[in-house]
Amino acid sequence: MGTSVETTKTTLRRVFARAVVSAITLLAIPLVLKGSATMGTNSITTLRVGFPVPWGSLTPALQHTRFADALMANVYEPLVRNRLGRIEPEAALSWSVSHDRAKYTFKIDVERRFSNGDRLTAGHFKKAWEEGLKRAPKSSNSSLSDVLYRTKGFESFQKTGVLDGVRAPAIDVLEIEFAAPYRSALEDLAGNRYAAVVVQGDETLGTGAYVVEHEAEDAARFRPNPHSRHRGLFKEVTVVVAKAQDAMDLVTGGEIDAFYTFGRHWFEECEKNPNARCLSGPESAHQSLDLNGLPGRFFARPERRKALQALVWSLFSAKEGGPQTFGFSPGLRFDPQFYLPFQAGRLEESEVATRVKAHEADIEELKRATQTQPLKFITGRDSTALIDAFRTAGLRLTADSGKVSPKESLEEYYKRHTADVIIGGFSVWNGDPDGAYHILGASGAITSPMIQRPTVSALLEEGRAIVNLEELDPHYQKVSRAILEEVPFVHVGMVSDQILYRRDRLETDEDLLSRSGNVFHLFRGK
Repeated sequence: MGTSVETTKTTLRRVFARAVVSAITLLAIPLVLKGSATMGTNSITTLRVGFPVPWGSLTPALQHTRFADALMANVYEPLVRNRLGRIEPEAALSWSVSHDRAKYTFKIDVERRFSNGDRLTAGHFKKAWEEGLKRAPKSSNSSLSDVLYRTKGFESFQKTGVLDGVRAPAIDVLEIEFAAPYRSALEDLAGNRYAAVVVQGDETLGTGAYVVEHEAEDAARFRPNPHSRHRGLFKEVTVVVAKAQDAMDLVTGGEIDAFYTFGRHWFEECEKNPNARCLSGPESAHQSLDLNGLPGRFFARPERRKALQALVWSLFSAKEGGPQTFGFSPGLRFDPQFYLPFQAGRLEESEVATRVKAHEADIEELKRATQTQPLKFITGRDSTALIDAFRTAGLRLTADSGKVSPKESLEEYYKRHTADVIIGGFSVWNGDPDGAYHILGASGAITSPMIQRPTVSALLEEGRAIVNLEELDPHYQKVSRAILEEVPFVHVGMVSDQILYRRDRLETDEDLLSRSGNVFHLFRGK
């Protein structure tokens, strides 16, 4: 076993031994488990989980990574959940929608309790969102903005601090009125950042199955919420950051019980190892090369962005293995399109090829331009193979190009904007095509000024108001063409999530993992 694994094992032993870290896994949603055990019958009382990268803040209003969203699903409960593409009740027992899809009325389940024993009310949602919008964001803009900016009267919020379009006329009634029809509001409100919270001192409390007992940058510990109706099966769940390439050794060696790969696959290894098992799911994460198009930057000129997109096409097409050759996840197929094959907005493959390859003639000029204005190309991943390939292809890069920490990569994307190219990734929204708004819309929750392209964001704004479903495909095809022309990022492809776990300690009734609504199947101890 290599030095990397031994070093990681030593770190994990130290972390698990002391009671300063904590986190709950993506596993604690008892509703989806057939024949769920109770706390008293679960034979294993602690669960140790590995994540490949830090998750950032676990406070709903500050959530800005898909990893945090996955963890928060066990702590907080939004109004509704998106389970396998179907909207189901969560903190709301039921809801009604006005004929014009501009007003949504929710019946709140006031029998739910926060971890301090307080009963949930409609007012908790209104207060959580108003207070959350006032907090300094961890990303470029407020994580709550991509839905709440559409509420009626939002333009006065900066002055009043009150969301006029969000009302709680009764303890169990929440009304949300939007300034215009909002077709995908229910899907968007299923995000965990829109959960109700209670702030108690330095703690942010939810109504979910677990409570954040301690939160650090790369490790955390969770305990069950004694007042939740969905009691956690484990008395303690600890999550730490560990390297994905070490996951199989760490799991089978007993250092951790489960590892969330977020793209890295272990199919062959799981078949060979009697103590390892894998849960797999559909596409869950986009892989991209984010291009800094801010004024004065190298990629402020659209012809350069399109030339780079054509270069990536030629690189990935020429190499057997495609993106995997350049350090991307096994199983990732190069796909320059944003939308999945079954989604509205997907273009014919031949049209995409024609549009991208039309700019191959501009690649030589792109290379020449980098000789006087070198590109800063960074990645928070372990592999720098694509950076090396860019140099080999004739692009000149800055001396400080290369690997940075995942935290530094996020800071570059959201705050600093000194890099020209960043290898990035973000969640797949496999339902309504309006999901593109979260990353590319002007008020998107996880957007960055680097990748904002006015033509794209304007089209997405128009799309949000569409009510007639027959209009979706033609409109979002316009969005797809605008993405290929404006190139906010070079889209590399999509990967599926996979969970690797110890089959001698854990079991599940399910074989398929789904990331829809951040809901994952629950393990129980053997």
